[in-house]
Amino acid sequence: MTALLDPGVTIQSDAKTATGLFGTSGTATTGSSIMTLGGEDGFTNFDIGDTISFDVDGNTVSFVVSSGTGTTEIELAQQLFNELNASITSSNYSFIRNGKSVSIIKDASLDDPIEITSFSDSVGSDAKLAVSTGTGEGASDPDNDLLEAGNTNRNFSTSSLYSDDGIIFWERLDSNGNSTGAEGYVTVKDKGNVAITENGVQTLTFDLGSGSLVAGNTLTVNTDTSGVPDPLDFTVSKQAKSINDIYRFNVVSGGKVGHLPATGASPLTIEWTSSVSSGSFEIEGHSPPRTPASPVEIEVDGMILSFSDGTLFKDDVFTITTDESGLPKSSNTAGRGTGESMADWHWTLDSFVDEFNRNGTGMKAIATSDNKLKFDSSDRYYAMENIELSGSNGFSQENTTINVLDYGALDFKALDLQFSRTSGNWGILNDATGGVAQIIPAGGDDNGFKVDLSGDGLADIEIKFANKVSGDGYVRFDLTKHESTDIRYAFGDTDAQDAGLMAAAGINTLFKGSNSLTMEINEKISDTKFIASGKLDSLTGNVTQGDNKNALSMIDLQNTSWTMKQWDYVRGSEAQSSLIDSTLDDYYNTMVGSIGVKARSIKTSREFADIMVNQMTEQRDAVSAVSLDEEMIKLMKFQHAFSAASKLLTVADEMLTTLLSVR
Repeated sequence: MTALLDPGVTIQSDAKTATGLFGTSGTATTGSSIMTLGGEDGFTNFDIGDTISFDVDGNTVSFVVSSGTGTTEIELAQQLFNELNASITSSNYSFIRNGKSVSIIKDASLDDPIEITSFSDSVGSDAKLAVSTGTGEGASDPDNDLLEAGNTNRNFSTSSLYSDDGIIFWERLDSNGNSTGAEGYVTVKDKGNVAITENGVQTLTFDLGSGSLVAGNTLTVNTDTSGVPDPLDFTVSKQAKSINDIYRFNVVSGGKVGHLPATGASPLTIEWTSSVSSGSFEIEGHSPPRTPASPVEIEVDGMILSFSDGTLFKDDVFTITTDESGLPKSSNTAGRGTGESMADWHWTLDSFVDEFNRNGTGMKAIATSDNKLKFDSSDRYYAMENIELSGSNGFSQENTTINVLDYGALDFKALDLQFSRTSGNWGILNDATGGVAQIIPAGGDDNGFKVDLSGDGLADIEIKFANKVSGDGYVRFDLTKHESTDIRYAFGDTDAQDAGLMAAAGINTLFKGSNSLTMEINEKISDTKFIASGKLDSLTGNVTQGDNKNALSMIDLQNTSWTMKQWDYVRGSEAQSSLIDSTLDDYYNTMVGSIGVKARSIKTSREFADIMVNQMTEQRDAVSAVSLDEEMIKLMKFQHAFSAASKLLTVADEMLTTLLSVR
């Protein structure tokens, strides 16, 4: 038995005997890789007098098959076990014989797999030794192999570590993010240099350190006008106003930091948003460029961003994550604060959707136009049904495992799609792809093989045999079309977005609505049979009748202390955020009380201001306003003066008329 253990986990037994499985220490042997030799029908043409030799990681192992020790499989396994212990004395290896097989285990601290080379047989060169490599993956069995003396193509074998080889799909895009048509795949076996080759020429190389590649992760590398990788280089100083937040920066128009834009092109412009604010800025260029010796500094919400170098394209995104003090959580190799750029391995919405659809059947993930994730039933999907095996020569249900690696490739109907072994050769019959489907590796393998159904060079189906098949036989199945109406959900009606997968993930179950104005309690809560008041026993999987621990845990949320963000807004100064520890009730009461105090204060201030306005108006009017009584007296005075002047003119006119009439 081979067990996959998390780091730090061990298996022990109280039976501590030299002949026991756990030895005198009582602890099972652990390692980073394992290779098992021999087993049932595992020793072929091990004739008396033959010298069997091979190298294990460069250590030569050699022994003569002797009639004295016996040539049964158990006896051969014992000879092999003895020679391994005698030839390899390094403490990095452990050897375990279990019946007819012998296992080599490499120390857990070593990350290079066990490698056997130069397997040979001194007489006839016809010896064959069965090999089982690796630990298997998930529920799958370890890979089977066969060492053949005299066959340079099969006189070596390499064990696998706890994961399969990584495969990276690469694609070259133009400055607008559109595909140029250049694309391919890179297989990653070990850490170190990885190269992208186009038309026989290496166009890009990079180093990968130790770690795990997760399917769906995306890496973007921007290049400058000369084709040289030119990642964004910037640092952050001072504190952001919004703590425990993520500032998202989106490139509106691209360019190279510190360089003048091309003729007719827009300057390098970036928009930013946080949970409470937003803005935009331009990174000015100069000729000749001042960067990276003199970084371009931009102020963003209290932070100073110093851009030293890098080429950015439209729609590129980078982020700055702040801690409780408003300082950036990420730092560069020099220890200075910085952000998270597209040069980091990460999930994107599109890559998550692709990976979900690759691994799921009957369900589909969709990235909406407003960058939201939606799950729903597949419009149509094809399921593998009516699996048949010929029955003999290892073509049996017990010996065969079929795994779907990419459900997205199962997009066609097929009847009696058959993979047949005839006279030692593998072939495809009733190929509904029209010749697109290919067996990987070409010609197949009697231990198992993979099938590319879509023509992209990647395996979509894997067929594995626990024990190597021989003779003629076949594996046959149908791909049958199903409609979205064939899917039913256990959490609600027929909408996966509202009731199915989202509800299974604990989303949108207690509340309804799309924002704070429309949010309301789900009416289902009023029906107690929809409330999961009991808590699941993690050991037994049972829910005790009448158990209300889950309901009590929900009630306890009311009195649980949480760390929450609080903003202070003061007129004439910029808003500042801080953290407080409070229960939900206390936070709500404090918030309501604070709003009430502020509302009362504002009302009082307004009343005082009204009184002051009235008083000041009266004082102003007393000094500079017009008196209606005074103006009326002046008007009467002017009126009387006008009347007197008018009377004088009348008398003068009469006197002149009298004089003119005297003769």
